[in-house]
Amino acid sequence: DGSGMIDPNTGMPLAGAGADGNKVYDEMTSQINSMILVLKPAHEKYPVYQCTVCEHVSKKRISVFSHIQSNHTDFPGYNCETCGTFSKTLNSFQKHKLRCQKSSQQGTAF
Repeated sequence: DGSGMIDPNTGMPLAGAGADGNKVYDEMTSQINSMILVLKPAHEKYPVYQCTVCEHVSKKRISVFSHIQSNHTDFPGYNCETCGTFSKTLNSFQKHKLRCQKSSQQGTAF
């Protein structure tokens, strides 16, 4: 299906899994978003984001999202169909996929 998500029990790709309205992905995203606390310190212009499990804090929501996904969930992760590289978080998978696609288009090893 192109998503690259794998089942941690079987190591096989999950059928239909991905960021395309899939129920597994939607439930995971909802679960992680519920674990992010938005703080607006009085002295700061912009909010900061905090993990409700361990109090990890960042100015970037994606950083806290990725932190929770890799440390506090049992989400199976993503497997690159081009080179087989495994990524625990959606953010790292998307970054890898861009580099991998660019590399394969240029004909260079990644």
